[in-house]
Amino acid sequence: MRRALILLFVLLFLISPCFAIDKITVDEGTLIKLKIDAYDLDNDKLEYFFPEPFNENGEWQTNYTDAGIYNFTIAVSDGKDISYRQVQIIIKDKDRPPVFVGLKDSYVVKENETLNIELNATDPDGDEVDFIAVNLPDTASFSKGVFEWKPDFDTVAKDNTFKNKVLTKLHLYNYFRKKEGKFNIVFVAKGKEESTKKDVKIIVKDVNRPPVLKELKDIIVTEGEKIELEPEAIDPDNDVLTFSYSGFMNSDSYKTNYDDAGNYTVTVKVTDGKETVSQDVKVVVKNENRAPEFKKIKDKVVYENQTIKFELKAEDKDNDKITYSAEQMPDGANLSDNVFTYTPDFDVTNSSKTYIVTFIAADSETETKQKAKITVRNVNRKPVIEEFSNITKAYINEPAKFSVNATDPDGDSLTYKWVFGLFDSYVGSNYHIRKFTTPGIKTVKVIVSDGESAIVQKWKVDVREKAKPVETVKKVYKTYIIE
Repeated sequence: MRRALILLFVLLFLISPCFAIDKITVDEGTLIKLKIDAYDLDNDKLEYFFPEPFNENGEWQTNYTDAGIYNFTIAVSDGKDISYRQVQIIIKDKDRPPVFVGLKDSYVVKENETLNIELNATDPDGDEVDFIAVNLPDTASFSKGVFEWKPDFDTVAKDNTFKNKVLTKLHLYNYFRKKEGKFNIVFVAKGKEESTKKDVKIIVKDVNRPPVLKELKDIIVTEGEKIELEPEAIDPDNDVLTFSYSGFMNSDSYKTNYDDAGNYTVTVKVTDGKETVSQDVKVVVKNENRAPEFKKIKDKVVYENQTIKFELKAEDKDNDKITYSAEQMPDGANLSDNVFTYTPDFDVTNSSKTYIVTFIAADSETETKQKAKITVRNVNRKPVIEEFSNITKAYINEPAKFSVNATDPDGDSLTYKWVFGLFDSYVGSNYHIRKFTTPGIKTVKVIVSDGESAIVQKWKVDVREKAKPVETVKKVYKTYIIE
């Protein structure tokens, strides 16, 4: 050969560790890069030749179907001579992990409902897939890739903390109660060698269970006796229970009167704040003498120094004679037969005062009472000017004292505003000293107010210049003596 021997060095650089020059072992899916270091003694330009599946840069991206043993010949040429090098590439089978199909990140289930999750996965290499579940809740099951769980009613339990105890006592717990519980489960899909894990969140929604109300027995009483209900209930969730009553009674106790004879129904309700259950109780009130029956007395409003008058009306189903009386009547009020009359004076109230009057309609044995609200509203009386300084004349630059003597019938505090012109006014006491600087007819006004009503006193003052004193001319008489 006219050229010196070409020295050929093959260095193989891979994404994974470097391999021997003539023999390379890699896993499926690896990118193989061949780098040839060669030089020519004549410094000729070299050209490299790579067989398929390598590209012109000596690169081959293997895939997961390329497992096997491959022998390649690599050539380098200076344009006249060619040198060769044999390379063996061993591609090992690489196991790929399975892929979950249709498995969500989270699932929602209510307490006492069943959640089923059937796992499904594909293996890129067609291997058989096994499933494993980690961190299962106590009552959950997992078999042959199927997860099943029916969380019980205590899954989202109330924490027995100091805060929750306080909220429970204040009947506020239901507004802050725990609404859901979260549980993290790890599902594993295992192939031949590789496996895939997926964290799945199970959200359990709290389901409130209604209270259980124990059976109530029928009640039999006689008119005038007291009915007392003592309902008992339990709550499976240990929630705070509240009772309410409707129908014949609106509370757990009631004192029957003499018009209550008959058969009644009381509906007892109990609620935990979310669920309500009820039970009807039969109440039998045996007849006694029936008391007179009052017609509704509406609330009344009267102003001071005005008269209110209305009739009391009642019926007696036994046709007994009815007499009327009243308790806690205001001073000055009068009840004549069934006619109520009241004229409050001006000193009853400074704003508003309410009397709760109990009116009574009675027969010979029993009586019926009815409370009525009578509200007296204040009538403000104007201040009264009893006397004033009646000044009609004044002189320039000489003080003139204006005064008023005023009283308030309601005893209110009085204020005095003295007005001498549009922008000339003063707030002070019941007198004011004024110096006029110009002559003319002046208007002086004082406004006396109790804060709500006012009265005005005016003066017309003739302001003059004071006359100058007249000088007296003294005559001097002389006496002459004639001799």
